[in-house]
Amino acid sequence: MEFQNSIEEKLALSKAFIFFATRDSLDSHWCNFELNQVFYSKLKGALKRSIVFILNDEVEVGELPSWLISAYVSGKVTYELKR
Repeated sequence: MEFQNSIEEKLALSKAFIFFATRDSLDSHWCNFELNQVFYSKLKGALKRSIVFILNDEVEVGELPSWLISAYVSGKVTYELKR
């Protein structure tokens, strides 16, 4: 519950939302919770801007929530995880 409250509190302070879409993020319970919260924030007019980057070939644009497709930034995005 503390993690959920933290997501809600931070989104309430945010003016923009950036989502890095991967198969894991789209399948994640917490990412889907956050996406739902962002959707309601946008409906209320509290969140003004969203940006989506698809990080790999496992995800197609059409798999994004329909309200988020217009926020998709096209082009190849690469990333490297350092451990």
